[in-house]
Amino acid sequence: MASILILLIVAGCAAFQFLKGNITRGVATIIVALVSSFLAFGYYELLAGFLSGYVESVGPWAQLICFSFIFLIGFALMQTGIIFILHDPINLGDLAEKIGRPICGVILGLIISGVVVTAVSLAPIPAKYPYARFDARNPDVEKPNKVLLNADGLVTGLFNTVSKGSFKAISKPRSFATLHASFLDQLFLSRQGIDKDVSSQAKSGSVVIEMPRKAAAWAAPDNLENLAGEALPGKAGHQAMIVRFGLKRKALTSNAGSFTLSQVRAICKPRDQLADALGGSGTAIYPVGYMYNATQVDIKRLGEKIQVKRDDFNDQPIRWIDFLFQVPGTQVPVLAQFKLNNADSIPKPVTGDDIPPIEGFGPGSKQDTEADADPQGAGNNDAYPANSEPDAAR
Repeated sequence: MASILILLIVAGCAAFQFLKGNITRGVATIIVALVSSFLAFGYYELLAGFLSGYVESVGPWAQLICFSFIFLIGFALMQTGIIFILHDPINLGDLAEKIGRPICGVILGLIISGVVVTAVSLAPIPAKYPYARFDARNPDVEKPNKVLLNADGLVTGLFNTVSKGSFKAISKPRSFATLHASFLDQLFLSRQGIDKDVSSQAKSGSVVIEMPRKAAAWAAPDNLENLAGEALPGKAGHQAMIVRFGLKRKALTSNAGSFTLSQVRAICKPRDQLADALGGSGTAIYPVGYMYNATQVDIKRLGEKIQVKRDDFNDQPIRWIDFLFQVPGTQVPVLAQFKLNNADSIPKPVTGDDIPPIEGFGPGSKQDTEADADPQGAGNNDAYPANSEPDAAR
């Protein structure tokens, strides 16, 4: 479906430019489309937070609506200005026009089709739409499928580039390439396995995760095994690390009590770039499972449903879950993300005596009785992006 849509948009833009356009306006329209897409990527989350706060019923669709609205309004206003400024067409010669106009149309069509495919990917619909980026049963995050001409990858890649520079938000030095590392993968994986119980987002405006202030990440012990008693294989060039996520009790009423591992991820940065933790670009990694007890890991497929029940909280406001990640050897996790709209910064990894007892999770698991309900103290968490962006890694 997506490939056909892209072909139609590209062919339509090329035909229109060849028959009705000219090179000067074509180049200007390409620039307008790019700038409009940058505006949409940069501000759709902020506007979606306001919209869902006032009209709760549109919550799951708010990001799609706002992304499309910003792009269309920006494109319409700027294109109107271009038409006014270039009212008298500039002719560069018959041959140049015949060659240049369809080329401009193809480039414009690629940009617009990339924006359209990305916008559809923001909708809370099954992950096979607008195209199957990953296998539905066993997604491989290292081998995503790409749509025809990689149109959506083109527009997201261009914005990633500019977001690391002058298009960073004015109030804080943060980059889209870090906050939304592997953005397209995030959109599709967050929709893996969604149904009436599993949604791609927590309820609009809900802050459902909270990271510990002190001990939130540490190197995993060497003696880990799966529930069958088999030693866990390592991954070349990676280090096994445990990252503790705190799931708030309100998650049970915020469409977050049921989730998949594809909706849990950590953003990592090289150790020598931690001074600019939310700038530059980051690497997104997904857990292989969660700690069942101090030495065993419950390995899960990325699309497998995980259910947190009321009894799992043991009358406490937060349920800590220790996820196991394979982190690139030269990097450390700096940002925790849950579903599409919750995130919090991860403190510097701890070592030695600062490592807390494991919080076992899963049917039949036993939490360490020495662990307090809040062993490190809860850190500040901002809904992402309903209230504000997460602070830089501490």
